[in-house]
Amino acid sequence: MISLANPKRNCLLLALIICRCLAFSHSAIDTSKVYKGDIDVDLVSNTDGISGIKAVFTIDASLTEIWGMLNDYHNYKLIYGGIDSLKILEQDKSGILIEFWSDAVIKKIHFVLYRNIQQTYHTITWKNAGGEIEYIRGSWEINETSIPGKKLLVYQSYVKVKSGINTWLIRQGAKMKAQSMARNMREWMMKNRKLYAVK
Repeated sequence: MISLANPKRNCLLLALIICRCLAFSHSAIDTSKVYKGDIDVDLVSNTDGISGIKAVFTIDASLTEIWGMLNDYHNYKLIYGGIDSLKILEQDKSGILIEFWSDAVIKKIHFVLYRNIQQTYHTITWKNAGGEIEYIRGSWEINETSIPGKKLLVYQSYVKVKSGINTWLIRQGAKMKAQSMARNMREWMMKNRKLYAVK
């Protein structure tokens, strides 16, 4: 299991893993519809051949506000949905180790994630560090747009479950949940942006 005892080593390992596993090109994004409010969710695979989803959408908020929301663990279940409960195991400035109990479409699952926090680059990456899921990699990116006050968010999640579970069904469910998550995040920000204002 990943530990926060050596954060510099963890950051290097996560950077190497994410560069290898997350296959994504910003130039491939068709932003014309996304900038108008569409939520673009695609079924994709990474360079490890692991199936996953990529969601691209915009939120009308500042970098500081969105960053605060992405790291708001107190309200995590309300913002993202699909999480029954969570427990923070370890945390420091570079990362956080979280234990989750979640609804994965057809069954309840338990897993532990290590989230690597890169505030300078407005990026969060994660990988599994225990639990029932064989393989998890993912990321959040916040990007500037040409429209004042509007930011482009890119979410990626690649999951390999253990044998005996219908992977296709889980992917289809994850695609629908990504749509719902993006809508929830927009609504949450509209109602709660004061939580993330610079004090």
